Amino acid sequence: MRKLTQDDPYFGLAEIKSWLRLGDNSSEDDVVAQCLNAAVDFYENATGLYLRKTKFSARYTESPIELVVRPWKEINSAKDDDDADVSVTRYEAAGEVTRLEWDSIGLGALNIEFTVGITNDLGTGRGDIPDTSAQAVRAITADCYVNRNFENPVRLYPGSIAAGMLFGEARTSV
Repeated sequence: MRKLTQDDPYFGLAEIKSWLRLGDNSSEDDVVAQCLNAAVDFYENATGLYLRKTKFSARYTESPIELVVRPWKEINSAKDDDDADVSVTRYEAAGEVTRLEWDSIGLGALNIEFTVGITNDLGTGRGDIPDTSAQAVRAITADCYVNRNFENPVRLYPGSIAAGMLFGEARTSV
């Protein structure tokens, strides 16, 4: 899968700076923003729970496929290798897995674009991001910020006990 587009994180810089107890000092804004982006990316990749609207493209050769990315929004396009439309059926499988089926024997490969993630249609706040997910992102951001000067790469997980505990609630059962 390849990311085509992705919204910016729905966390405000002021919220994260308050969490880090940095006050109004703007000298660290770039560092905090980089840590926040890294934390959201890390959380999404580790859990499959996308905290912002994300559009993917992928090519699959055999039906069915199961995707562990959520929350599911829509299929933007589904085409075969000749660029003809393909009818795809979507099911919710156990463990919050999305199952996609099409006639792979008759039609061949599926080239699909789809959208997942929590949306922020109103443009304010964090939308429907669960509190535990927001807490995990803040904890990971804090780990990144506090350990930014270490010479060795920092292991965010399981390095952060708090973030590790909060990850459990967002993982699927797969």
